[in-house]
Amino acid sequence: MLIYYFMLNLAKAFVLHTRLKATYEKAQHGIEENIHPNGIEFVNSFLKVYRSKPSSVNVFDDFQGALFGKKAPSSGKVFDLQHLLPQLLQGHRVWCEATDADERFVEITRIQYMHDENSKSIWLTLEIYADDLSRFGITRKRMLQEAGLSNTFKEVRGTLVDGRNLLTFEQITPLRYTGRASDKIHELVGALKRHIWSTVIKIHPYRKNYLYLCPADQQQSLMEQILSVYACFYYLGSVTRYRPHLFESIIEGKFGGHINEIITNLPQQFLYLLASEFASREIAHAPLV
Repeated sequence: MLIYYFMLNLAKAFVLHTRLKATYEKAQHGIEENIHPNGIEFVNSFLKVYRSKPSSVNVFDDFQGALFGKKAPSSGKVFDLQHLLPQLLQGHRVWCEATDADERFVEITRIQYMHDENSKSIWLTLEIYADDLSRFGITRKRMLQEAGLSNTFKEVRGTLVDGRNLLTFEQITPLRYTGRASDKIHELVGALKRHIWSTVIKIHPYRKNYLYLCPADQQQSLMEQILSVYACFYYLGSVTRYRPHLFESIIEGKFGGHINEIITNLPQQFLYLLASEFASREIAHAPLV
């Protein structure tokens, strides 16, 4: 529960930092947990997010507005917990073992910034090793579709690196600029960042980036990385506060290893992710010497 409130206060601070709100005198969480009819707690639990209004200020909706410029529908939006849990990068392999499922994260080897001075345009390319897809039977078309990039990226000629096929995917529509190319970098990255999951590590390259491949039938419950972390800790905090006996049964069940991994590793990752948003640049862990 304390972890959630630490995230809540940081979320409020970020909203105030972006000047989306001037103050937080009265505010609600803007998110609630419940169970689908005739369902089982945890297995059939869901989270509902509510729109923030002048008469009803909701922190979660303000937070996603400050981060990604979006708002919840006026009627609210439902996210199934069992579709949110696999979106958590740290501990994902433990979730795969618990559910006997294939991994859904694909590592991005490199993100390149491309610049054509003659046409005054900039764009991004993503480089991914082909065998990181083939070992799970993932086609390139499926990767782009499930990562939400099928309308914005296309495959172009790749390269061979130490006998491994390094695929290259290029933005379809470059971003034009009139002054300096660097003035548009933030806008260029902003279009992609909601599709990227990152982990901060203590050794070179200090941060790794991934694509999350979300099955079509779970797209309704897809959240950006930092929001899915926040939402899951809201649920865990609510359970530990109001139904601590249930939390013990979850830890003792088949998802116990996954939940322990989440609690151990995700709070620090959340801190680095949000610090990067505050600073408008990547904040990494101090290296091990």
